[in-house]
Amino acid sequence: MNYYPYEGYQPRRSGTGGGCGCGCNGGAGGVNRGPYTMANQPNYHMPIANQPMYQPMAYEQPMMKKPIEGPTAPQAVLKLLEEAVAGEKNDRIFYQQLIDLAPTKTEKDIIAVIRDDELAHFAQFRLIYRELSGKEISAQNATSPEEQPLSYMANLRQALFGEMAAVKKYRMIRAELTSKRHRDILFDIITDEFIHVGKYNFLITLNKRS
Repeated sequence: MNYYPYEGYQPRRSGTGGGCGCGCNGGAGGVNRGPYTMANQPNYHMPIANQPMYQPMAYEQPMMKKPIEGPTAPQAVLKLLEEAVAGEKNDRIFYQQLIDLAPTKTEKDIIAVIRDDELAHFAQFRLIYRELSGKEISAQNATSPEEQPLSYMANLRQALFGEMAAVKKYRMIRAELTSKRHRDILFDIITDEFIHVGKYNFLITLNKRS
């Protein structure tokens, strides 16, 4: 049986009392409702085409991503990369001095891993610079190393704050990059720096208790 007859359909009748079209006589006092029309039917009989168009709620609207802006000054990132590797020679000296001052083999090994990470970072900065400019980073005149602090703890504190300053600079470099691969390299480097901060905090806490 078609439960959704079209407009103008004349239902089949039985008896004199008027029927509903299903074969019944509508009872003794049945009322002749006349031909089927859309006007005398409930709203759920309205065709879907006549229903108002569904309007998605605000939370269902697709989210628009903010476009990533490119670098405003290409030379800015090159300058930052030059600054990032300017202290490479001094850092090599500093880490070796820090390893020599470390009182235990465990601490020496921790600092050696940090040193190796930092040297790898310098190589990655040089690679990015070469790919962006087609040139090698010019040799920087290394400043003379500062006088070695007298205590191991003073060295650790200096290294800790040096790592935090490096994170700030590396975030600036990453913000100027447009290549996803270069940005991923900087993300890995920044992650390493946060790990180094945690290691230096461990070493400082360890020596406070000893």
